[in-house]
Amino acid sequence: MSLSPGASSETFEPAYLRGLNDAQRQAVESIDGPVLVLAGAGVGKTRVLTSRIAHILATGRARENEILAVTFTNKAAREMRERLERMSGGAPAPPWLGTFHSLGVRVLRRYAERVGLTQSFTILDADDQLRLLKQILKDANVDEKRWPARMLAALIERWKNRAIEPGKAPAGEAAGFANGRGADFYQIYQNRLRTLNAVDFGDLLLEPFRLMRDDPDALAFCQRFSKYALVDEYQDTNAVQYLWLRLIAQKTRNLCCVGDDDQSIYSWRGADVENILRFEKDFPDAKIIRLERNYRSGAHILGLAATLIANNRSRLGKTLRAAADNPTAAIYMGIDVDRAHRVAFGIGAGITAIAGGLVATYHPFQPYVGFEFVIIMYAGVVMGGMGSILGAFWGGMTIGLVQQLATLVMPLQLQNAAIFAVFLLVVLLRPQGLFGRATERI
Repeated sequence: MSLSPGASSETFEPAYLRGLNDAQRQAVESIDGPVLVLAGAGVGKTRVLTSRIAHILATGRARENEILAVTFTNKAAREMRERLERMSGGAPAPPWLGTFHSLGVRVLRRYAERVGLTQSFTILDADDQLRLLKQILKDANVDEKRWPARMLAALIERWKNRAIEPGKAPAGEAAGFANGRGADFYQIYQNRLRTLNAVDFGDLLLEPFRLMRDDPDALAFCQRFSKYALVDEYQDTNAVQYLWLRLIAQKTRNLCCVGDDDQSIYSWRGADVENILRFEKDFPDAKIIRLERNYRSGAHILGLAATLIANNRSRLGKTLRAAADNPTAAIYMGIDVDRAHRVAFGIGAGITAIAGGLVATYHPFQPYVGFEFVIIMYAGVVMGGMGSILGAFWGGMTIGLVQQLATLVMPLQLQNAAIFAVFLLVVLLRPQGLFGRATERI
């Protein structure tokens, strides 16, 4: 990937640096050593990541195949790759740019024999995994109605997310399935996978970690393609991903993690916000850069969100500011946060009952940072006239209110924003019919 500096003889400024604000430019140019970039929604973090890669290449710090860039979704990886290719005039992006799972597949293909597989191993999807677990439970004469395969799958997934290998499962957790046989079934399941020359999605993280930890040759290989490592959405990493990165970065220590401790909403799938909170302890010499200039939302939205998020006790701290002045004012009335938490749990229990366990599976109503925000809004409107949230709605239960609430949720990038909006519409309007009696029970 060849990048032309694209600078004039007068400024000598590379094209990829033009238009960056001061904090963004600092994040791009601080390429050596550990760096943590605290980036809220709408601050241009994708541009920072791609410009940082361009800067590493343009300054000759590394070649394309020596840069590791990890994202959490294929869409994010594709967008980053496309931006880099536009910057370079169509040259290919670094080959080690992708999701944790896609990169894990590549490492595992290379060293498959060392973990008891062949290079042609298959990857089981969720349905295949459940079929295999059901067969294992059937062979062991376990009542699948009482101890469903889905429950065992979730237990195994949690262990793999925490880098817990077969034979090392905590006895207390294993005791919760089939009268203490959870760990045994984990081992049987892994043995069956090897017999089938197959892995599941959890193995795409766990097995590469085990290789890097136990095999010096595998670790050296991974460190060769990660002379400079960049990680997006670092607050969403789980334990095994965290350990993965620590091993990769221990040689050069050129690790740049971009994340937002105010958007940690995936603990239900193993994400640990402590990973981002302890970055400075892991790397005492780390440079901390805050991207606080927001290009997506107005000052009134950001101000109200900041007031509510400030209630969080565990955060590194940043204050998003609108890139342009917005004269629209917002009125914030004091709300009892502890009371809102109690309402949150009550709503979660009620919705779980209504949805027949669907919400219990995805946990969108646990009081994470963004959810606190929505529930406080809900509490302010519903619980006894606590005032106008925006000064424009004085107790009016209207679709417009739901739309406004959704607008407030969007800057926080909640995965379940649509669920929240629909739920609020149901509860606030209390339509009769399918949901009428259910919402009354809440």
